[in-house]
Amino acid sequence: MPELTEAQGWRPIASAPKDGTSVLLGRFTGDPKAMHEGLVEVDWYRKEGSGHSYVGFGRFNQTYWPPTHWQPIPAPPAARP
Repeated sequence: MPELTEAQGWRPIASAPKDGTSVLLGRFTGDPKAMHEGLVEVDWYRKEGSGHSYVGFGRFNQTYWPPTHWQPIPAPPAARP
């Protein structure tokens, strides 16, 4: 797998917003045989006390296959005239 860089839009998960902002999350471990390798989802961080039964990015298992990278959701395309 090619190295992920900020030029490609992927940033380390440690820098992801934890304020409820929806972002693109990805799991890229560098092991193409790994379970959930290349998984990409739109998700947001759930804080303690936010009414959810867990803390973290909900669609990723924080113990076994946590996200490794994130990027902002791109703007939608312009409407056609």
